[in-house]
Amino acid sequence: MSEVNATGLLVAQASLVNFEDVNTTYIELEYILGKMGWNPDKLLLELSQPCEELIKVCYWLGSEVPCPKIIRRTRTDNGFCCSYNVDSTMQPVLVKLNETGPRIPYRPKRLSGAGRHVGLSILIDVEPDTYMAPTKSYYGAEVYIHDSGDFPSDADFEHVAQPGWDVIMSVIPLPIESSRTMSQVPENMRKCFLPEESDAQSKENFNLNVCMAECRLRTILNLCNCIPFYYADL
Repeated sequence: MSEVNATGLLVAQASLVNFEDVNTTYIELEYILGKMGWNPDKLLLELSQPCEELIKVCYWLGSEVPCPKIIRRTRTDNGFCCSYNVDSTMQPVLVKLNETGPRIPYRPKRLSGAGRHVGLSILIDVEPDTYMAPTKSYYGAEVYIHDSGDFPSDADFEHVAQPGWDVIMSVIPLPIESSRTMSQVPENMRKCFLPEESDAQSKENFNLNVCMAECRLRTILNLCNCIPFYYADL
């Protein structure tokens, strides 16, 4: 494989997250790499910026903490992400569907108060000089805020942090409760399911985002008989 072909194939990997058409030549080259043990999923993981190079400094609850001890690699529909305070046993939804043994619920870390100085603060370096096949029209990092057990693509908040920016994201909780009499209201009137009525696999952490992610996966499997790379097991 020539250097030109190899470079073109690496650039074409960006189409995995934006669903653009790929030259058939790259598909043939991808097949060759596959025989050598390099699938698109592994290539994206190896080519993505390592978390220790992206996130330089971390503060939690006002104290500096070693980033490698709290940041872990996770999947999103935009590629691989560096995450904090996510379920340490969180796996792609397909794996959850096939789980048979008991699963210990994850207990997310909680804040001791309110204010920007008690939350998570990080210093990042997106290394714009190393960009090879960007899928966006800017240099920077996309920041997602979501429940610790949710798939990141269903984030409740999303922002972009570009070089030189100081980005502050706040979360305002909105408690929603319903009385026990809600079960007496027909489903076609309340337009929602109660946890015990749902066929979702993740019943211990049932919410709208989990339900949507599982529904999306089942639909993809039924229509295409395959799944996107970010749902596959590492």
